[in-house]
Amino acid sequence: MTLKSTAKSHRVRYKPDLMTTKRLLESLCLDKEKLQKIWDTVLLEMLIMYYPPIMADEKELNQQSAIIANAYIEALSHIPHDALRQGWRDVVKENTTYRWPTVGKIVEACQVHQTRIQPESISEPWKRDLLEHLEIAKFRSWLQKAHLKITGENAVLQFDKDLNRRWCQTNYGDLLLLIIRKHYPMVRELDFDIKKA
Repeated sequence: MTLKSTAKSHRVRYKPDLMTTKRLLESLCLDKEKLQKIWDTVLLEMLIMYYPPIMADEKELNQQSAIIANAYIEALSHIPHDALRQGWRDVVKENTTYRWPTVGKIVEACQVHQTRIQPESISEPWKRDLLEHLEIAKFRSWLQKAHLKITGENAVLQFDKDLNRRWCQTNYGDLLLLIIRKHYPMVRELDFDIKKA
């Protein structure tokens, strides 16, 4: 009687070679400054600490990892360095898996710090006051483009897109009115509108 092995074959997990991956990234990413910023702040540590989100032979792993890492570079390159560094620290603290954190998770963590880092970039006092109550990075960009028109007791907050207008009106209409009234006590009503082209 012959015994058959019931053990399943396991694929061995590898991590990509750092220098090979960086050379491949240099050939994929035309902006060397952008590459270096993301490499120094996120990618080097990520490649050392975690396994890539793919299973591949050792030979293919570097190339596939570089292609995926290039997507991280594209998604993270617009984030200011301080926000990127702080967001990455948060992701490392919270990551409980052995795989690379998703780029979306990193972007989300960085957006919180982006909101906190640039309060002086808002010129109107009522906008700065509102942003102290909110930590939503998307709202910051919409609010910077919004325009407040006051006519007597009526105020109209104009947005560049209808989606932004509806979202702000639905979620923050009451808070917006309270804060605008704090800065403009004569205002009794707040309407929301779209900027005319």
